Amino acid sequence: MTMKMDSQNRELNEKMLLLKALKDELQSKEKTFNEVSLSLVEKTQELKKTEQHLTDTKGSLLLTKKVLTKTKRRYKEKKQLVASHMKTEETLTTQAHKILTVADLATNETKQLHGTIERRRCLHQFKDRMQDNLEVIGGSLSLYLEQQAASKQHLSQELVPVCPYANTVQL
Repeated sequence: MTMKMDSQNRELNEKMLLLKALKDELQSKEKTFNEVSLSLVEKTQELKKTEQHLTDTKGSLLLTKKVLTKTKRRYKEKKQLVASHMKTEETLTTQAHKILTVADLATNETKQLHGTIERRRCLHQFKDRMQDNLEVIGGSLSLYLEQQAASKQHLSQELVPVCPYANTVQL
């Protein structure tokens, strides 16, 4: 009986040691479980924050894509406007060159016209001077003819007493 009791005491001691080891292991496992649970809670919160940040980033990315799309569209529109303006500028430059050519031609023709007008004015002045001179010459010629006729008549009258045929001679 004593042996049995000793055996049972030993068994009880072993069981108590086993129980104590199991309790220690349980405490260790609970501590690890609590640490893992706490870590899981932290990681879950961190994951939620990361998911929220990802959601915010996706929203921001979507807005950025919209802005980029608008910017690309505006860029294309401005590029088309610039191309249109350049085309218009080229057309206007071509027209300006044509206008300058026409203006130069008109200027040259105007100079020629002024030259022609000046020559005609000079010619008209020359004609007026010639006409005045011809009138003066005509007046002088008329005066000369009158003087000639008067001289002829005077000579005829003086010659008649000297020569009876003087009336018939032409001077």
